[in-house]
Amino acid sequence: MERETYFDKQDENGNLIAGAACHHSSVAADDTYVYLYSPDKLIRVHQITKKMEAMSDALFTDTWQYILYNPVDKMLYIVNSGQARIYRVDPYHTPEGRTTPWITVNDLEWVIGDGRGSVREGNGRKMRFGGTETVGMDVYGNMYLCDSPNQVVWKIDIQYNATVVGGIPGISGYIDGDPTIARFRTPMGVAATNDGRIYVADAGNNLIRCIAVQ
Repeated sequence: MERETYFDKQDENGNLIAGAACHHSSVAADDTYVYLYSPDKLIRVHQITKKMEAMSDALFTDTWQYILYNPVDKMLYIVNSGQARIYRVDPYHTPEGRTTPWITVNDLEWVIGDGRGSVREGNGRKMRFGGTETVGMDVYGNMYLCDSPNQVVWKIDIQYNATVVGGIPGISGYIDGDPTIARFRTPMGVAATNDGRIYVADAGNNLIRCIAVQ
């Protein structure tokens, strides 16, 4: 397909819509828009018209953020790796006086994770992970995280119940098999398919691993 450049698009004042940053840490999409999170702001691009719009100023000033669109509750989730917290926001939130969505820090709802640390399974803000490199979402609204500091892969369901579905907390290595014995070495990337399989980029072992979640 022919490529198109979005990053250098300018607004009516000649400012770069995506900001001065040279990269985006994550993308997500619903049926209408593609969402991009840069260190400067949240951006959306219309899939048909290709119109690009800023949706926020900087929401965080630290580390990497990853975004996911949940097709079940229609919310956008922002994973703050440094804080080891997950926030959610309505991507169509349009404040009074504006004609397009605009999101501030005050619009973010902190829903998952209580801060960076060792593994603690649980619900919502009672769970704890160590950080993440990439995240994934399936069509049922289940979220998947590669917790590379703790050497595990997480599943967080639509009710925010968080469980480890691969790896042994704090132990690296390479072992296939049941999740109670499987081991990873610095899992970095994750993607979920509609048939219940999770594919993990096990960076430290230079492998792609597959987890079948029942």
